[in-house]
Amino acid sequence: MIGERIKAAATRTWEPYQPTSFWASRLGHPCARYLYHAWVDYDKAAPHPEGLREVFAEGRAQERAVELMLADCGFRVIKTQQRVAIEDPPITGKIDGRIAPESHLDGWPLNERGEPKAILYEIKSVSQYTFPNVNSMADMISSDRWYERLWPAQLQLYMYALGEDVGIMLLKNKARFAVKDLWIEKDPLYIASLLDRAREVYESILDLDPPERTEGEQCHECEYQLVCKPDLYYGEGAAISDDDRLAALLNRREELQPARKELESVEAELKKLLGERETVVCGDWLVRGTWVERKEAVIPAGRYLRRTYTRMGGVVE
Repeated sequence: MIGERIKAAATRTWEPYQPTSFWASRLGHPCARYLYHAWVDYDKAAPHPEGLREVFAEGRAQERAVELMLADCGFRVIKTQQRVAIEDPPITGKIDGRIAPESHLDGWPLNERGEPKAILYEIKSVSQYTFPNVNSMADMISSDRWYERLWPAQLQLYMYALGEDVGIMLLKNKARFAVKDLWIEKDPLYIASLLDRAREVYESILDLDPPERTEGEQCHECEYQLVCKPDLYYGEGAAISDDDRLAALLNRREELQPARKELESVEAELKKLLGERETVVCGDWLVRGTWVERKEAVIPAGRYLRRTYTRMGGVVE
């Protein structure tokens, strides 16, 4: 009961809407064409898989947990989710917040009144393997994981929009309650490159002329994959099929996944409640059980295909 309600909240979706600006959190994306499609083809994005929506929900929960811990450790957290905007080019976003110690802390910047200054911050939750390896803005910019390259761009644009010279990237280890603070100074050259890039993409949006794509690992996870149609490599021997029946069955399989999972959950609970009773009458139901002797067997050597099913991004009309 509780679990189902939490799952429904974590995996809910929203109707897409026409953007009027770039999101600061996206402008570090390695592909300019992604930024174009996110604006022009916003209504053709494939919905994120249920599992990925749960990952996003976990990230939001980790963020709230960090903010609660900051308060317990004597820090003030203010102006959470404050909206910021840049007019030229049009860029918007929401900061995670600002942080300051409740009392004097050695090395903490002071404001004009001599009080601890409230510093802009962003929180990112990372795996236990990533946590020790990210220690600077350079580590994020040069990361092999394309989504980590989004983070410094987001923080730098917020510093530019709010006229700040420094910001804090708080990294939270998902495996245990460990947090590290990376103090990031404003980088005018990097910001200028982000603004120039956004202006170029904005011009392409006005002209309805998509920029060149930058193909890479991000293409396999992109929600605009079927709109953009990058030349992806799926591995040696990959077969391209136009079988309508196969496509229909794959679509139907995805539609039935929630029902399958619910059935498995119900079956498990029934097994627990029925125990070893062979015959049970309950309401309108007669449940009979027959003991089956299981014989020891050795499965002969061989091979079989273990399949995964991944919906590619994008909606084709």
